[in-house]
Amino acid sequence: MAVRDDHGWREDAYLDANPDVKAAVARGIVRDGYHHYLLMGRFEGRRGGGFDREPSATTKLCFDPWENAEFTLDGALKPCCIFLHGVGTGDGGGMEAARDAPFFRDLRHRLLTGDLGPECARCHIRPTVPARKFVEALYPRLPGSKHLLESGNLDRVRVDVTQKCNLRCVYCALSVEGAPAGAHMAEPVLERVGRFILEHPGISDAAINGHGESTHHPHWREFCEGLLDGGAPLSIITNLGRVYDEAEIATLSRFRVIQVSIDTADEELLRRIRRKVELGRILANMALIRARALRDGRRLPVFSFSCGLYDKSIVRLEEFAALAVAMSVHIVTFWDLMKYPDLPGAENVRPLAALDDAELRRGLACYDRALAILTKYRVDVQVAGGFVDGLRERAGCAAGTA
Repeated sequence: MAVRDDHGWREDAYLDANPDVKAAVARGIVRDGYHHYLLMGRFEGRRGGGFDREPSATTKLCFDPWENAEFTLDGALKPCCIFLHGVGTGDGGGMEAARDAPFFRDLRHRLLTGDLGPECARCHIRPTVPARKFVEALYPRLPGSKHLLESGNLDRVRVDVTQKCNLRCVYCALSVEGAPAGAHMAEPVLERVGRFILEHPGISDAAINGHGESTHHPHWREFCEGLLDGGAPLSIITNLGRVYDEAEIATLSRFRVIQVSIDTADEELLRRIRRKVELGRILANMALIRARALRDGRRLPVFSFSCGLYDKSIVRLEEFAALAVAMSVHIVTFWDLMKYPDLPGAENVRPLAALDDAELRRGLACYDRALAILTKYRVDVQVAGGFVDGLRERAGCAAGTA
């Protein structure tokens, strides 16, 4: 497939100016001139193709525009949670076609060349890497017939089922004065998205995660039961702070992964930060879900913790690590806090980047001790975007020496 001239690239001109590349493409050794230039040609000083902008030396290590599909409340498709809007999908058949809409092709081109838009540039989840390393990593992930600007095999789906929540965490955008009330995904959209997921049996993860609390949707259980009956591998990020009925517990017990959003093992702090949640309720729900899976003879869901690191959570992190071990949590993911305006009268928190060096070193020392506990008991630790490394560099301390 020839590269479209969306970005000033001239495929034919590049091949004519580089006969050896043209011959390699004809023999199937190289996919096309666009791929050759990104991987090798630009570093060899090749001419002829031309871009509106010359490629950057770095980019984000992100395969989402090729492998991930995220559905908004109205059924539009976007590449990840960083983007606020997506591509309209119309009826069910338009969902697959939307993956190769100009919006997605442009985003892929920007990642390949390092000409990042504002969303990717500010993303704190994906690390920055040399652009050549990214192209080399992407190449084997695409089917042989696919062009670098085309979608790859769909691996993950995320469904923004709701933007409403049962909590009002002090650091959440939903708590900011004037924030929209949010809405639930309508039933016809749920049905279309459900059909799309079941039509892609190769998906490794179907995440039922809204910007609110997914289990707050009035029809979340029926939607998930239909997917589970169809064999979809469901996961969810949830505060797990509601009182669930027996049917809801049964549905949750069928999930592959349940990631519990919880930042601290300190009951009082959790109540003040998360507002409207009880630690005991979260732990009781974990126990009920496991008991139901055992009763029904199913494999237990994999439980993980999603923990925000900020000034008041990091200094209590050892206790949190001990709780994760005691509750047989398999994975702990740490994420960096995005700061919104402080709330009047609330126990507000500060991101780690806002701490002075002395505070940061004390916090990192707590982090290292917590990490030692988790490592000792073989709990997998993931750090979104590797943000802790940058904080260490700023504070002038290596791992274990904060």
